[in-house]
Amino acid sequence: MQNDNIGLIDITLTCHFEIKDAEMFGGAGSVGYTSVSLEHSKAANQLAGIITDSVQCEDFLYTNRKSIADLIGVPVECVRAITYDQYEAATEDDETEDDDEDY
Repeated sequence: MQNDNIGLIDITLTCHFEIKDAEMFGGAGSVGYTSVSLEHSKAANQLAGIITDSVQCEDFLYTNRKSIADLIGVPVECVRAITYDQYEAATEDDETEDDDEDY
């Protein structure tokens, strides 16, 4: 059954990650953070599966961890999904660093 109102819904799904030992964050012993967003998603059935089915959720998170690891050049074990609150706590100082610079 087609839902004529689906176009009225705009969904963004964001996942947050902690990355260890990446050269771009300082190399061995370093920790960095990133997030991946699927913005303006219209595939409600796919998103519902990711949110409600633990296997689909694990597959989705692993696929994103693997993509980040490959992009940054670390083993997938160095990338782990974290909560929004963990991400915010770890990156709150990053948002104000640029504000302190003299231009």
